[in-house]
Order: sequence, then structure tokens, then C-alpha cells
Amino acid sequence: MKTVQFLKEKQEKYADTESYIELPLEDEIYKSLQKFVSQNKIDLLVLKSKKYNLIDRIFHKSLTKKLALHSSIPMIVIKD
Repeated sequence: MKTVQFLKEKQEKYADTESYIELPLEDEIYKSLQKFVSQNKIDLLVLKSKKYNLIDRIFHKSLTKKLALHSSIPMIVIKD
């Protein structure tokens, strides 16, 4: 899983800073992120997006876009 490896690398790189990285592992990722943000009083949400080809863009429902439209906290999106 590339995402898990990416998060582990970033967590190690920024181990000396006041930060926290967690990967919610539930079926409904959007709801789990919203719940996590509200329960933990998160100040900033950082997401990693990936590039999709034309066919994928037509059928893919963007979690990043959905969160950006409904989030009450600032977000940073890191492009793939």
C-alpha cells in the first residue's frame, strides 16, 4: 500500500515536530475523517490526492473535493 508507506515516511521525517498522522481504516472514509476531525479538535487537514486518467476522472468521486466543500477547517492538498 503506497499510501501507508507514504504516511510512515512522513511520520518519520517529521517525528521531532508537533504533528500527528493517522490513517482511518473504515469503509466510509469521508465519515470517518469528519468524525476524527471533530473528536480530536484538528486544526488542519492534509490530504494527498492522485492523478487520474480520463476514464477514471469521469467515474471517480473525489474524496478531496467532497471534504473541501464540506470541511470547516483549513486543508492542504498534496498532489501526486
